[in-house]
Amino acid sequence: MPGTYPALKKTNNESNQRASDYWFRNTSYVRLRDLVLGYSLPDKWLRRSKMGNARIYINALNLFTIDNTTDIGIDPETQLNTGLQYPSVRVINFGVNLTF
Repeated sequence: MPGTYPALKKTNNESNQRASDYWFRNTSYVRLRDLVLGYSLPDKWLRRSKMGNARIYINALNLFTIDNTTDIGIDPETQLNTGLQYPSVRVINFGVNLTF
């Protein structure tokens, strides 16, 4: 009776020498790594307040990743295959740039 899973070690048996793709995973992914949205206020608004420039912005890093590896907790871009890497950190910044 054959086993459920392929052998994890190599022995001299011919059955353990066959190539198998059983442990391979589809690691294709889509990631939104960097997003910057900004709006500069119109000059007619700025003349009243005597400002030279005003800009409102939001900057986001690692907003989302769509992949097939979330169930095993591996980042698809990692070079390590141990799963011991630090996870990707999501960062969101808001800001206002004012010039007088």
